[in-house]
Formats: sequence, structure tokens, C-alpha cells
Amino acid sequence: MDRKSILAMILIAAIIILWPFYMEMVSPPSSRKNIPAPIPGPSDTTFAAKSDSAPPSRSILPRQPERKTGQDNTERLWKNAPPARIAIQTKLYSAVLSNKSGGTITQWLVHKYRDSHGNPVSFVDSVANISLSISYHGNRVSLEDAIFESTIKDTAVVLNDTASFSLSFLLVFDGSRSIIRSFTFYPDRYDFDMSVQWQGFGDEISNNEYQLQWLTGLRPTEKNSVEDVTYFKTYAMMGDEKQEFDVSDQSGGEVSYTGTTRWIATRTKYFIVYMIPLDKDGQGCRMEGKAVLDQGRVSDKNYSVALNMKFESNRTDRFKVYAGPTEFTALNQYGEDLSAVLEWGWAIIRPLTKGILYSFNYLYSMIPNYGWVIIVFTLFVKILLYPLTHKSYVGMQKMKEVMPRQKEIQKKYKDNPARMQQEMMKLYKEIGYNPLSGCLPMLIQMPILFPIYHVFHETIDLRQAPFFGWIKDLSLPDTIATLHTGLPLIGDFNVNPLPIIMTALTFVQQKITPMTPIDSTDPAQKFNQKFMMYGMPVLFFFLFNNFPSGLVLYWTVFNALTMLQQYLMSKHMIK
Repeated sequence: MDRKSILAMILIAAIIILWPFYMEMVSPPSSRKNIPAPIPGPSDTTFAAKSDSAPPSRSILPRQPERKTGQDNTERLWKNAPPARIAIQTKLYSAVLSNKSGGTITQWLVHKYRDSHGNPVSFVDSVANISLSISYHGNRVSLEDAIFESTIKDTAVVLNDTASFSLSFLLVFDGSRSIIRSFTFYPDRYDFDMSVQWQGFGDEISNNEYQLQWLTGLRPTEKNSVEDVTYFKTYAMMGDEKQEFDVSDQSGGEVSYTGTTRWIATRTKYFIVYMIPLDKDGQGCRMEGKAVLDQGRVSDKNYSVALNMKFESNRTDRFKVYAGPTEFTALNQYGEDLSAVLEWGWAIIRPLTKGILYSFNYLYSMIPNYGWVIIVFTLFVKILLYPLTHKSYVGMQKMKEVMPRQKEIQKKYKDNPARMQQEMMKLYKEIGYNPLSGCLPMLIQMPILFPIYHVFHETIDLRQAPFFGWIKDLSLPDTIATLHTGLPLIGDFNVNPLPIIMTALTFVQQKITPMTPIDSTDPAQKFNQKFMMYGMPVLFFFLFNNFPSGLVLYWTVFNALTMLQQYLMSKHMIK
């Protein structure tokens, strides 16, 4: 290839190599959507457990409060009730609520998804999660250790069909005041409704606000916990703008926002918790985090998020809490831009990323194996791009006519480089040859490859999706062994068959693809051509060796189809 072609290929390789760093970039916020209203919350005097078959009709998002900095222990503000635990079983999850803090989630098991040991995923930290906080007579008071009273004692509830289940917790505060937290759970959804009511309170609540908190972040769920933790972040939708907070060191950090807060969230790679106010927006939020380091690497991140709500005594504030997978179609049903936390890529490729995901899910409804879905999808892409690749190969075949005349020009004008270049361009135009024809097959893959990369790294649909044989999870590398090399910069090396197969096919493809004519007397051009022949396949091997096996499968099948197309065209192409 000539220098321009080599430069184009090097730039492409640089883009791919730097691609993982792009995952740190923040996607622009999506536009706000409307959401349906939920089931009405309990009345001001409600304090009981009940069943209800009516599903909620509206849902909206809250904002975050301040984290507790301490509690005034000079007076006892409440009397603790006896401990109580309520187990709730649905087809989607199994949950256990404690009356500590008026509804701490001590267990949340998601049945559909399994951890690396084959058990239902448990991503909610049971130490402390949903809680309330106020500033009472100027002192910060958190209710995370308060034991509320419940009319429902230790019990277990199984929700089938459309029946819902509601329960409430009561805390008598400072003798005459009371706090009521109520919950409603549904059998076929990952969200539940929650309400908060402050009875008998007045001016003693400082700043005329309270905080709804999620105190402990979430737990890792993936086998590769280090990669999982890279996705641990917190979010807030401030008006129509998504704010993101990510901590990366042990010293930790925090960030606060004021203004309209539609929701707050904390997530892992595949699971997320949202807290969404229903009747009124929040007034601001605070996100706080600290990283846990292990041998210089971040092994865990601990977050707390708080939503500031306007305090109104004797009024019920309603919220929706979602604790489930980061499944695009599920999040989209709630509106309010919940799916804005998903990293779909640059705005220019975001529609294509979503289109590929929809295509995968549609094909999966007919072909219940994502490995074959990828192969069929690759075939469709190849058919779609056939006109471009056909034109590319027609151009490359014309090199046979270009080479002898190019050598004559190089010999004739060897002492006049400018004239040589002019004559070469005139020759290319006369024959209809494009020097970049050899790069075109790779270039036309990039707009598809980048969105597919996002699909395999972001969507939970492909999590733990097997293909066949040793390929057990298309969202992870297809590792069959790990070599402990002890070499600097390499360390442990994973042996993955698919990247090896891909590299072998890439090398063969390079061998059978006509190369751009070069000046055989120019050592630089000879070196560049050999690098393209041998160096690029090796470079792509090390790059793809850590990519999800589904992405490597796509690239491998695409290249195999390209080789087949090239062979058939070389035998039957009409010039």
C-alpha cells in the first residue's frame, strides 16, 4: 500500500486500541418522557397490611438527600419496637424486609439471573439501604438504626398472578410525632411503590426538607469483579440533564446538586436501583463514594446517595423504587429517561446501537441461541454491505493493470517526484483505480463494529448467553486456560480460541488480498507492506483477545464471509 493507505490503517488501528478508554466518556442526556401514574398510596391514617389487585398507574423520579454525619444522642427520640421480618416471593425475585429503618431490604434475589456460582443474583447490600434522614432542632438525625413498629410480624407472602401486597411501618418520634413508611409490591415487576408520611411535625424540621437515602451502594455480581466494579457509578437526573458520579480512589469524594431532581440511581454493570419521586420532584441530591484498592487496582466501590425532598407535615409523599436489571426494554417502559444510564456510544452511533440490540432480540425470538443470532446478523450485514465490498474488490483487481504502468512512470520520472505523483494520479483516474480499495473492507465494518461493542459490553440480554462447546458466555472472552507467564506487562495470559481462529483467518485474508502496488526499491514501502501482512493480524489478536467472545465471533464470521466473497468474485467477476 502507498503511504496514505498505511496512514489510514494505522489511524484505524489507533481508534480500535483507544476504544476501551471511550467507555469512560459520558453520553449526552436523553430527552424527558412522560410516565404513567402508579397506584395511590395509603391515606394519612393508613397503618396496615393489605392485598390489592390494581396495578400502579404512574411513576416518577426523586432526588437525593444528604448522608447522615452523626446523631444527637443526648435524648431518646423514639422507642424501638420488636424486630420483624417479612418475606415476599414473586416469579421475578425473592425479598425480605426488616422493620429496621422502616423497611430495610435484607434480601433481594433475582431469579432470572445467576451469579458465577449458579445462584440467583443478590446485588443489594443487606447491611443498610433505604433510609430517611432529617435535621431535627438543628441536629442531624438518621433513622437507619430505628426499629419501626409493624402490624405484620414475621411472615411470608407469595404473590401470584396480579395480586399485590401492601404493608406499613410506624415509628413514634419524640413522644407525639410519628413517621409512617408504606410499601406495595407486585408479582410481575422489579419496582415497588413506597410512601413516606410525617405526622405532627412542624418548624422543628430544619431547612424544611428531609432526605430519602440509599446508604450502601450495590454488591458485585460478575465473575470478573474488577471489570464489574468499573461500571459502579451513581446518577441523578437534574431536570433534563443526567449527572454522573464515579469515585476512583480511597480518599473518596462527594458531589451535591440543587434544583429539580427527577430521580437518583446507583448501578453495577448489569443491575441498578432507582429512587423516583411520584408526586413532586426532589430539590437536590448528594452522591458520596469511596473506592477500595487491592494491589493498586480498584476492587470495589462503596456509594451512598441521598435525595432532598421538600418537607410537608401530614402529607404523603410517594416514590417508586426499581431494583433490577439494566434491561433496555424494561427501563424504557418507565419513561423519565431511566435508560440514560446505559452507555450507547456517541450520539451519532446511538440509534444504530439500539437498532442492533432490537435486531438481536427479534432474531432471538426465532432463534433461541445468541451465537447463531450473531452469525445470522453478520450474514445480513454482509449482504447489506455487498455493493461496497464489490466495488472495493473490482478496484483491487485493477491493480494488475496498474502495476506495470506504474513502474514505467516511476522509472521515467524518478528524478521528478512531483511529476511522478501527477502522472500516477492521472493513471489511477484513467483506469478507475482507488489506492484505498484495500482498506475499504475494513473501513466499512467500523460503523457496525463500534455499536456492537457497546451492545456486548452494556446489555444484560447477552449476559451468560452460551453458544456451543467451550463458549459459555458471549459477553466474556472464551477463555479455556490461563498461562502464568510472569512477564512484565503481560502477566497472566488468557488462552482464547476464537481470537486465535480470527487471527489465522485475518492472516490468510491478507495473503490472498491483492496488495497495492509499491516501489520495490523503497525499503519503507516494503516494510509497511510486510507490517500490514504480518503485524496487523498480530495487533488485532492482542486487541481482540480481551473482547467479549460474541464480538470476536462477529468479526471472525464477517472476515470468513469476506474471504468467501473474494474467492467467488476472483473466479466469476465480470470486469
